[in-house]
Amino acid sequence: MAVRSCIFRSMIGQSVPGTGRTVGDDLVGRVETHLRAGDLLPAASAITVALSGGLDSVVLLDLLLTLRDRWGWAISAAHFDHRMREESGTDAEWVSELCEFREVPCRVGRASRVPKNEAEARELRYEFLGRARAALGARFLVTAHQADDQAETVLFRLLRGSGLAGLAGIPARRAPDVVRPLLPFWRSELEAYGSAKGLSYVADPSNLDLTIARNWIRHRLIPKIEATGAPELRRDLHRLSELAGRAGDVVADLTDKVVDELILEVAESRIVVARTGLLAYDSNARAHLLRALVARVGPRPGRLGTRTALKFVNSSSSGRAVDLAGGVVVRREFDRVIIERLAAEPEALDQELVIDGPGSAVGLAVIGGVRWEVSWQLGAVENEPAADRRSWTSRSRCGAGVRATGCGSQPGHGSSSESSWIGRSDAASEARTRCSLITRACSGSSVSFGVSVRWRRRGARCSQSGAGGWNERGRDALSRADASCVHGGGDRGAGR
Repeated sequence: MAVRSCIFRSMIGQSVPGTGRTVGDDLVGRVETHLRAGDLLPAASAITVALSGGLDSVVLLDLLLTLRDRWGWAISAAHFDHRMREESGTDAEWVSELCEFREVPCRVGRASRVPKNEAEARELRYEFLGRARAALGARFLVTAHQADDQAETVLFRLLRGSGLAGLAGIPARRAPDVVRPLLPFWRSELEAYGSAKGLSYVADPSNLDLTIARNWIRHRLIPKIEATGAPELRRDLHRLSELAGRAGDVVADLTDKVVDELILEVAESRIVVARTGLLAYDSNARAHLLRALVARVGPRPGRLGTRTALKFVNSSSSGRAVDLAGGVVVRREFDRVIIERLAAEPEALDQELVIDGPGSAVGLAVIGGVRWEVSWQLGAVENEPAADRRSWTSRSRCGAGVRATGCGSQPGHGSSSESSWIGRSDAASEARTRCSLITRACSGSSVSFGVSVRWRRRGARCSQSGAGGWNERGRDALSRADASCVHGGGDRGAGR
């Protein structure tokens, strides 16, 4: 069978960033020491390797097989064909043959449809890998993320303005069953190991596609920064992830203790909080504690959701309530705050609509408990009067800021805020929702698009919490937007 397999290029003699070692040092022994110190993969465990066929995963499989007899592991593998490249089916066949040659049980899955973007591909991949791990009878799913991946992830999140949790990067263990044993080891070390053992791997040409944010960071941004004054950038980013992780652990432990003290009553999807105790903290600490309290019963609120909950706790009168995303309701009863998740309608959670780039299409979004059919056309911006536009800022998938100019409730009126015009009944007619998007592309160049968006309500109205028909759940959905142009929201309510 013809495959695009590649032999590891020689890295012997090159240095490992920030370690003082040269590649070619004994990797097996250091990996084993790391596994033992972190108790990542206990002896006699059943392990499934997420095997893409690329450099990192092939080395990971070989390392685990080398240690298998000593640790008593049962090792299997799983491969997912995303169908995002014409030759991806050939890659799957290559992985199957490799596993047959190494006498490793293997499950191969294939996407039923081509994912729209990298985020959707990742979601589909992990869904399959979880099922494959269970079918193979394994306790752990092991992925081949390594130190370069960690550095790139931290820089990516730094550019997006992430907090401590984001800057901690990729965790070595993700509950309940995902383990990443190669995070302390650099790509050059894995290449040297593969070269020494004569391993081959499948080269994925999409890893060189600079329109993908992570590739641009890896192949352009990091090398340029390292060459112009920060030669230890990757090591420093890796250290930043460790420091942020430790600080995050301390904050989480202290937060849990305070939250436990504030909670007066606990039920399955309901907690009762001492309002006076919460108000004793300053506004920043109070906001942080509110996010943690809401997370005890539902999804952690975003920026606008936190602001909404904070304002409610600070100033609402007894007997009032406010809705947050994910079916969470916050009520005040005298000096008690009740935070509750209404679980009767789980399928009505927020549904984001991602507009990835130029072109036209139709999609579905759930905003404020209402389903919307959305069609859009992205093209060049042409002579749009500045007076007709209002700027708002979201986040882009490439980690840079996105500045979009949103519309008011009527053309030529820019008085509505970004949290109120999307999804409002009076802003949802087909004639009233044209806006422009100006974004800095991942390559660093500025690109302008005109975005013509048409909304049509599908189903009944959402539950009302304002005269315009827009509620705080929809606002919170915008605060959690995480793509070049994302419109999402809602939780429970009619109109599914």
